[in-house]
Amino acid sequence: MGAPSSAPLRLRLFGTPLLHDGAGFSRLALPTKGLALLALLAIEHDRPQPRSRLAERLWPEVTDEEARANLRRHLHLLAHALPANALILTKNGVQWNRAVLDADIIAFLAPSSDPQHLRNAVSLWGGELCAGVHDEALEEGRTALARHYASMLRTLFEASRDEGDVTACTAYLERLCALDPLDERTIRALMEVRAQTGDRAGALREYNVLVQRLRIELETEPEQATTELFRRILYDDATAAAAHNLIPFHTSFVGRETELDAIAQALKTYRVVSLTGPAGVGKTRLACRSAMNHLGTYPGGVCFVDASVVRSRAELRSRTAQVLETTRSAGATIDSKRLLILDNCEHVREEARELVDELLTQTTAQVLVTSRQRLSCASEVVIPVAPLPVPPELAAYRAAEIAQYSAARLLLERAVTVAPSFRITQENAHALVEVLRRLDGLPLAIELIAARANLLTMEGIRKRLDDRSRAFSNRAAPSRHTTLNDALAWSVELLSDQERLLFERLAVFPSSFDIEAAEAICGDGRVDVVATLSELVEASLVGTIHDASSARYSLLVTTRSFASRYLQASGEWDAVRSAHARHFATIAEALRKIDASEVEERINALRLDLSNFVAALEWCIECDDFEIGARLVAGVARYMTQHANCRQYLSLSERFLERTAASQPPSEQLALCYRAAGILSNTCTEWGRARRYNERAHDIFAAIGNHRAASNARAAVAAAEIEAGNFEKAERLLLDVLSEQEHLDDRNTLGRTLNFLGALCLSTGRLEEARIHLTRCLEVFRTLGDMNNVSVGLKNLALVEFHAGDLRAASERIEQALALSATHHDVLRLVDAVNLQGTIFRRQGHLRQALDRHADAVEHLVRLEECRLIADVLEDVAHSCGEAEDAHTAALAAGAASAIRSRLGAPMDPVTASSWDELEERLRVALGPDAFQAIFGRGASAERTAVLTEIAAAVRATTRSLAYPASAAASLSDSEAKT
Repeated sequence: MGAPSSAPLRLRLFGTPLLHDGAGFSRLALPTKGLALLALLAIEHDRPQPRSRLAERLWPEVTDEEARANLRRHLHLLAHALPANALILTKNGVQWNRAVLDADIIAFLAPSSDPQHLRNAVSLWGGELCAGVHDEALEEGRTALARHYASMLRTLFEASRDEGDVTACTAYLERLCALDPLDERTIRALMEVRAQTGDRAGALREYNVLVQRLRIELETEPEQATTELFRRILYDDATAAAAHNLIPFHTSFVGRETELDAIAQALKTYRVVSLTGPAGVGKTRLACRSAMNHLGTYPGGVCFVDASVVRSRAELRSRTAQVLETTRSAGATIDSKRLLILDNCEHVREEARELVDELLTQTTAQVLVTSRQRLSCASEVVIPVAPLPVPPELAAYRAAEIAQYSAARLLLERAVTVAPSFRITQENAHALVEVLRRLDGLPLAIELIAARANLLTMEGIRKRLDDRSRAFSNRAAPSRHTTLNDALAWSVELLSDQERLLFERLAVFPSSFDIEAAEAICGDGRVDVVATLSELVEASLVGTIHDASSARYSLLVTTRSFASRYLQASGEWDAVRSAHARHFATIAEALRKIDASEVEERINALRLDLSNFVAALEWCIECDDFEIGARLVAGVARYMTQHANCRQYLSLSERFLERTAASQPPSEQLALCYRAAGILSNTCTEWGRARRYNERAHDIFAAIGNHRAASNARAAVAAAEIEAGNFEKAERLLLDVLSEQEHLDDRNTLGRTLNFLGALCLSTGRLEEARIHLTRCLEVFRTLGDMNNVSVGLKNLALVEFHAGDLRAASERIEQALALSATHHDVLRLVDAVNLQGTIFRRQGHLRQALDRHADAVEHLVRLEECRLIADVLEDVAHSCGEAEDAHTAALAAGAASAIRSRLGAPMDPVTASSWDELEERLRVALGPDAFQAIFGRGASAERTAVLTEIAAAVRATTRSLAYPASAAASLSDSEAKT
């Protein structure tokens, strides 16, 4: 740009990065890393930043030399995009030049306690730092800025409160609520302000909105202080309760709304309700909470009988009779309705069944049972009690995402009682989620580890989980629940020898398994797997997972850890692990040899065995077993490309090759391993690694004389170069492959190569060349009868026509692609095509059809693992909803898309990015800045499945509100819906 003007230009970094040149704002034409670099320099504007530190923060995964070279290139880009001398460059450092270029962040961060300065500063907040820029280097700054914004708002609120300015108090509290709508401290302050000003209805509305959010997003209830404030505002709450001897729990009850509703409904119909589940799942606490909620329903009283302390029929009857007598309400008659809770009676199951049958005959009482297995008595309904929901395994987390899950909420609430400063932070998020997942969301386990939050960090707790059954205890708990070991031993003591043997062997499965795998790995003359497994299920030591096609089984992680120690002590550990690895290597080898279309048909079933393939490969790495490990690496690669755990399997495959490849001579199996690593790297967007692995595979295939496989590997190298933006090199490689195909006659590789060439030409704007290559690609795959790849080619041709402006041809191509996609099982390709059709409809002006197709796509995505396609679809949803004037759904979808891109490290494509700024500005104007940021933030922080379901429903509602055009398009066809 030209010489600097006398007044510095202004840069906006809150929200979408924009530069104001005096006439108006314009978008900076910078790549993601360039914008991230600019933001880091603005935050640290007051001092020079060492080049070495900037390079390390922005490119931590490459060598120092590569990182410094990247930094030089991006500083060069900044020099062309910004006013002259906006950055002061020295040999070793870079500093912001505020005399030339000002930024909103600089004024925002300027230290001052002056109220007017603070008011000006908070007015600069326009949303997250560099919204839409997904780079890990920005996360620390974003967190600090949001914390600073909240601190300033609280300071201004307190100052306004002291001055008696109720209007200002309300405004600042509303902003704090928009920043964190689940912060109950702020909600209570807002309720009090509204009540003090006579807005009693507004105060009650704040509480009701909070309750709805907590139940939908966190599956929990408000804090006691919030509920008490609500009651004080509404009325003085005083209710009488029936007589009872329920356990007096002194901590909050978290989650379980679904189970509480199920118990309440069951007690309206059945006289015996049994709560079954594994040790530590919280059956006792749930039963007592349910009874407390409905004390008024039982005028005769509620009595609790702890059956864990009895050992005979006589003891059980005596203890029950005593409790029934002492808990009868004053004035109640013998016929008054009563509730008996029989707690932990699995070890006296027969005796308990006889007692309950007599009570049903002789009294009007109802019975609520907790046990590892059902009583099987008359008029009994069983309600399984599962562990609390835990966060999924992700690459990146936000505290708000984690806190949506009841298990995390329980940990947080218990931890703050011993460590008041405990919070879920960016620093402890990964360790905390791993702890919750390894504890299976078991309330007992969570309570035990939370009691150590004053002594250990989350990382410290995570490291000690290998000995969790003894490491964490609670001496205030009932004796059977003093430690996890005691709780599990309580269950195992009741097993027969054959049941215990199978229970130990099942520890080899890291998650779920089917009956065939159990029989192949755990069965022998000592144990009948089918019969014994059903007994373990009945005892709540093994869980069942049913779907439309099959039944699977699983042990909780905590239970498996307990069983594995017995298995290791038995001397069978190595033999069972080896049998497990061989079994899944056989499946992997068969998978590699089948046709690609058959792989697609098995994708959903294979997904369930993901952890088994991982555990098998880990065992091969430990044992340096190349033969079995190579079968696992080579066989599972195509399957892993459909799943979010692809990066984990890539890491394991790399470790396997590092340990074993050097000692292996060139062979087909070794080349296949490198080719598989290349496929996995490509899916994980690790283009450099994909290129290296495919080049190694090419060299080995060529050395052993397999020239067809070598040519295929070279085409894969070219594909990696395309993704990395090295178009010239990619084109040279692809043309070499085309030349090779004249002699090799490998039609499959030829078709893939032509498809890659078409994609390359499309990326570089050579639409006519792209059309020629893709048309020839279609001819090849049609000759082969590979209709799945024909559908891919048609979809790519539709993109060519779309960018060429021929919407009619694009529409015809995408309809043909959809007709073929619906006959295959690749849901990702189907959703991609469906969504593209929606985008074409929008460009044609058929907004209702566009929304229909986007809703179809989102509904399919609800069932899939997190992937970049979800962000692509949600961005198209945001554009279509924006055009339909549904700004709320558009902002929600935009927030969800932003979060997914951030977690995956997947930047927005240039076509979408070019129109994204305009859309965001339109939404801010339509909703107002605070409301937009609140809705955008909720979309970004909400649990993925829940927000996708909400967006799909909202898009459907918007579609219904639009008038039908003359030519309406159908939504998914029957064949598509089946897919």
